Amino acid sequence: QPQPQPQQQLAAAAATPTSAGTRPSLASKSNSFVRVSTGVDDFEGICGPWTPICELAVGLCVFLNMIVIFLRLEYVGYQIAVGVGIEEPGKWPNLDVFFLVMQHLFCLFFVVELGIRLYLSRL
Repeated sequence: QPQPQPQQQLAAAAATPTSAGTRPSLASKSNSFVRVSTGVDDFEGICGPWTPICELAVGLCVFLNMIVIFLRLEYVGYQIAVGVGIEEPGKWPNLDVFFLVMQHLFCLFFVVELGIRLYLSRL
């Protein structure tokens, strides 16, 4: 005789009243436990389940991106000050390439993060 599936066992246990007239709890039926997929928690890839550590890593990258944007604004202000004669040239080395590379790296990171989140949410 074929064994009933866990879902069938769980349904039968929930439908059968006990001697006290109440249904048994799911905790007492460890063999009948049915895992419900939540989507995000089932991902076992780059970060494992999307954990608080992954959120911390993304938050850290957002913070670093903010610092780089702040430094770029300071650099643009310095270039303008040099252009109008307020500052002397040479205090900041030419950082145009650095800021361009950082902009592309952060953009790539955030696009990959978006892709992972879309994959995890099954969109």
